[in-house]
Amino acid sequence: RYFTQQYVRLWEDYDYFRLQHDYDTVQRYGNEAVNKAYLDWWNSPPAPDKVFKDAEYTAEITFITNFISASSNPDNPDLLSTLRFRKDIRDVRSGNVQPEYWTVRMTWRFEPQQAMTDAQR
Repeated sequence: RYFTQQYVRLWEDYDYFRLQHDYDTVQRYGNEAVNKAYLDWWNSPPAPDKVFKDAEYTAEITFITNFISASSNPDNPDLLSTLRFRKDIRDVRSGNVQPEYWTVRMTWRFEPQQAMTDAQR
């Protein structure tokens, strides 16, 4: 549960002063196809830095539920996570908060043999 929540938090939280860290960390978690989609998103009109106008807004998520289930295929090592969360978008100047509610469904697998440096961890 921890890693699925961390991964979604890295994608969905927004703090202009933490962007580079989150951007780099998301790419350590994903495979090539997922990372390409993530990079494409950041290079598109609805990229978070464009939507939130750099440092004019922040976004913070709070998890409501996180269900994890195994594949119905015993030969498939992937797991399915369904996470519901509230995303509070805050206008930094006024302090006004606009809540949104989202559901994320994602498949994932844990690969403990993947080599990482201490700095990447």
